[in-house]
Order: sequence, then structure tokens, then C-alpha cells
Amino acid sequence: MGSTRAEQALSRADWLVNGIGLLVGTLVLQPLLLDVARGLPFARGNTRRLTILAGVVVVTGTIAPLLPVAAADLVLARTGLDENPVLSSSASLSPVPWLVGALVLVLAVAFRAGEQLMDPEAPPA
Repeated sequence: MGSTRAEQALSRADWLVNGIGLLVGTLVLQPLLLDVARGLPFARGNTRRLTILAGVVVVTGTIAPLLPVAAADLVLARTGLDENPVLSSSASLSPVPWLVGALVLVLAVAFRAGEQLMDPEAPPA
């Protein structure tokens, strides 16, 4: 009995989600790094970029590991083995993406303070 296309897609979808997260993170981070290289780390928009990056890290790091588990659940349900507690799949959420996202948000707050020091007319956060 072969696996279904949904099972195959879900079992590999973590790579796709990680790749999309890496692409979005790269596109968001590139202008910030260029500003830092120009000596303008607190240029407008960098706080927003860091906030988006934090969201990408959390979403990617949370969703990607759940997809192969969903594929395993489908396989167990299709084969009738989902009632056996020994063979049950278990999804565990890692706190690492949330911690990294929180650290990036702290960095965003620091950048926001730097923006306000550079431009005193900027509205407060």
C-alpha cells in the first residue's frame, strides 16, 4: 500500500516552509544590513524590518516541524494504526523559535530607541 500525495507533500513541506522563511528573512534583512554598512543603522524602516523578521522566525520555526507530524498522523489513520498508543505521533513545540523571535524583537526596540535619538521629531513608540 503506497502513500498518498498529501502524505508525501506534508512529509516534505517542512523544507518548503523553511525555504520560504529563509527567503523572506533574507529579503527583509538585506536593506537593514546595507544601511548598517553605510553607517546608518538607525535609518527609518529598520525597526519594522526587525519586527517582520521576528515574526518570520516564529511562524517558520513553529509551523515547519508540525508538517511531518501531520503526515505521520495521516499515515497512521490510513493504515488503521492510529488507535495503537505505541505508534502515535506526537508533536512537540520547541520554545527556540519563540525565544529567538523575542530576542529579535528586543533588538527592534533598541533600534527604535536609536531611531528616536537620530530623529527627535519621530513619533514615540
